[in-house]
Amino acid sequence: MVLMVVRLVSTPFGIVLMDHLGRRGSLLLGTLGSTASMAGLAAAHLLGNIAPDSMLFISFGCLAASTAIFELCLGTTPFTLTSELYSQRYRQQGLALSHVCNYSVKAVAMQLFPLVLTHAGLVPLWTLFAVINGAGFIVLFRIVPETSGRSLEAVAEELELEEGKTSQS
Repeated sequence: MVLMVVRLVSTPFGIVLMDHLGRRGSLLLGTLGSTASMAGLAAAHLLGNIAPDSMLFISFGCLAASTAIFELCLGTTPFTLTSELYSQRYRQQGLALSHVCNYSVKAVAMQLFPLVLTHAGLVPLWTLFAVINGAGFIVLFRIVPETSGRSLEAVAEELELEEGKTSQS
């Protein structure tokens, strides 16, 4: 119930935040916040034997933070960004492809979650999620351009310049 309230409150603010931070900034904040909340969950479970009562509160706080950061930054931004990266001619296919990729990754994660949990436990599971989110932050930082308030041509030019730099090195 509490996490549903967190989602309900966070989602409208996420729309405003995305316009304030920009698409790229929102994604970077989301992956950084998700990395921190997953690392917090791993630390809480790692220290759970020392202070079990504290682990409960820290874990719940990290779950609530993860839910909030998702709704604030990662819930709608990828779809808005995707629609701004493709020209009108290819937008439909681009959005469809991004949805297929998004839901495929989610399906794999949902299938692996119980396996990793059963065989490795909570600490390695949350650590793995923290590492994946941290890697996502680095990838987003390196390759995702800001699209908010920019023309498609300006974004395409930036991507071409970045591609030229990487192919020369």
